[in-house]
Amino acid sequence: MNLQGKWLEAVPNFSEGKNEDIIWALKDAISSVKGVLILHIDMSADANRTVITFAGPCGIGFGGFFFAHSKSNNIDRHAFTKRNTP
Repeated sequence: MNLQGKWLEAVPNFSEGKNEDIIWALKDAISSVKGVLILHIDMSADANRTVITFAGPCGIGFGGFFFAHSKSNNIDRHAFTKRNTP
């Protein structure tokens, strides 16, 4: 992998912190984009949020972000009746 040139780091916040199947599907979707590296995953069941930090060369990094966004449509945002956001 070429580590030279401009890179993009993305830190999207997904409204899912409890359903590990959805969280791992998001991670798999992001990491399936060739050239994208997953840097960190932070899941919070209390806040019902997951942050997946990833990076890649500029064009590829944007592709990873938009692919993850398309997969986030699987999250049922209407299912949340109580939020414990810190």
